[in-house]
Amino acid sequence: MNITFLIGNGFDLNLGLNTRYVNFIEEYISQNTLDLEPIKEFKNDLKSDKEKFNLWSNAEIAMGQYSTKVAERYQQNAAEVYCDLHDDFCEKLAVYLQKEQDKIDPQKIEEEFRKSFINIFNGFTGELTAKLKQLIYAPKGDEYNLIIFNYTTIIDAMLKENRRIASRGLKYPSGRMEMFWDKINDIIHVHGTTTDAMVLGVNDISQIGEPSIFDDKYDEMKNTFLKKEFNEMAEEGTFDKSLALLNKSDLIYIYGMSLGATDKIWWQQIYRLLKEKHNLHVIIQMMDVPNSRLNRRKFLTFERKQKMALLSYSLENDKLLEEDIDLLDRIHVTSYNIFENIKDTILTNSSVISNAS
Repeated sequence: MNITFLIGNGFDLNLGLNTRYVNFIEEYISQNTLDLEPIKEFKNDLKSDKEKFNLWSNAEIAMGQYSTKVAERYQQNAAEVYCDLHDDFCEKLAVYLQKEQDKIDPQKIEEEFRKSFINIFNGFTGELTAKLKQLIYAPKGDEYNLIIFNYTTIIDAMLKENRRIASRGLKYPSGRMEMFWDKINDIIHVHGTTTDAMVLGVNDISQIGEPSIFDDKYDEMKNTFLKKEFNEMAEEGTFDKSLALLNKSDLIYIYGMSLGATDKIWWQQIYRLLKEKHNLHVIIQMMDVPNSRLNRRKFLTFERKQKMALLSYSLENDKLLEEDIDLLDRIHVTSYNIFENIKDTILTNSSVISNAS
């Protein structure tokens, strides 16, 4: 069976890295280098707005809307200035994230990472766990794929030599036991990495405040800000490869991601697949989920809200069609952190933090 993880910044935060938008922006605006005047103005604007954005998806929307202010200030040169600001921001972000990534020694947490996938159904009721296991687990080992929305490459380093992550036994009627491995096949950085094809942008042109600044400009200027178009421009094929993985998935597990509008295209693809594949299930892991045992009503209300948030990008007037009601039963929300053991390893073993920090 095929299980596909969509992994966001929550993974790096779980490792204790300072990779929130506010963490980077504080360092970025404090760098008193010989900035050109547009970059100085950009940093001043970021400084006044930095408290508004705690999620990268919100910051990406804000970056798209900032084109309006650039257009007002620079008019004919707006596209060039906007691209220069974006380039400076991304270049500094890549350096910052690489510095954060270097704090972790991947070899010290590799074993705990591999074990984590055994916990994929932890945190659910016994009835739901049994149902998911029956639908998903293959008797001779499952195949996992990772679509990573982070720019860091810690997971790649942990799996560099070996993609096996867990083993399972199959007992035959004769009593003979045979062992099979679950393994990770593909690891795709759909938004690039700190060193390769890094894209920070929006979902589509409607999320750019003043798209007219790109009129009569080369396509690469506009496409720099559009995630799918940038992937095509980078000629890495990451979008099509990721879509192919989703298409063959039996379970999609969303970990550490906000369901933001700048990744709308992925939430729309998941909606399409839920409609087409009637045995497909989706798990959304979130940290702020109400305790399902302590207050069941509060949990169910929260869960429904998150399910609708995932589907909302594909609905007209935020209304779910009667024929789509059953989709809600195949979307599951959990607060269980399957990578908690990695976090515990880091907290209890200071040697995990490398000398690079």
